[in-house]
Amino acid sequence: MLRCPRNFFTALGMSTVPYHSDAVSARQTEILRRIVTLAHEVAAPVIVMDIDDTIYDVRMREVQVGRAFAKEYDMPVIATMRPEYVRGWDKRQLLAACGVAPEWLDAHFETYMQFWKSHFFSNEFVQYDTPFPYAAAYLQQLHAAGAFIVYITGRDDGMRAGTIAALTRDGFPLPDDRTLLICKDTSNTAIWSADNAEHDRIAATRQADAEFKSRARAHAQQLGSVIASFDNEPVNVNDNFKTFHDPARGGIGFAVQLNTQVAHAEPLVAGAVVIDGFRMG
Repeated sequence: MLRCPRNFFTALGMSTVPYHSDAVSARQTEILRRIVTLAHEVAAPVIVMDIDDTIYDVRMREVQVGRAFAKEYDMPVIATMRPEYVRGWDKRQLLAACGVAPEWLDAHFETYMQFWKSHFFSNEFVQYDTPFPYAAAYLQQLHAAGAFIVYITGRDDGMRAGTIAALTRDGFPLPDDRTLLICKDTSNTAIWSADNAEHDRIAATRQADAEFKSRARAHAQQLGSVIASFDNEPVNVNDNFKTFHDPARGGIGFAVQLNTQVAHAEPLVAGAVVIDGFRMG
């Protein structure tokens, strides 16, 4: 197993830039506490948890990929990349924020994206992800209350070792008899193109992700009663609500959106809830 020290980021001289202040609302506290109560009261409770931008801030991974590219291709302007420049998955916007000229982007964007894919989706660079505050402690509380934790992530199965190393380093419940890590079983589909096929490739990726998550949800349902599901992407939160929590279909609990960055914006269904993090007041 890959191992990463707990003081990994401090040793590198890094700091993380939070999405939010450390303030916590009464509503957030109420939601999180009610989920803990359900974990104690419901037979065979299950928690479905996304990883990227839900319990982990992936912006430092993005930054380190950019800096690695800058070093290999002698592009010091890209080495100025910072976490706060990351806004969703728009790489052109990210590079422009670093000061990269439009002419360079037109000529070399696909080269950057090839480099980005091979590094961003790797065990080596996943170790730069930083856990959101209180996330590990909250999941440990739910696990101790009897909940089965199911991590459902769009990460390729080739990233399993790096993911488990990070979960271990940061004190999250680990895969065991009541914790499961479900990764995609195929390679990540390309999500960029320098030509007019970009839209079609993005659409294909979304469809592949949706099909994978649908299968993963079906497996989670076989483990017990899903009392809460957490994701940052509205489309996944909506599907979680329909699958697990819709009272009209006998569902219970909460479909929760983490208010971080999203790749694809869409309205949340009535009944879904939004929180800023895992801190309780």
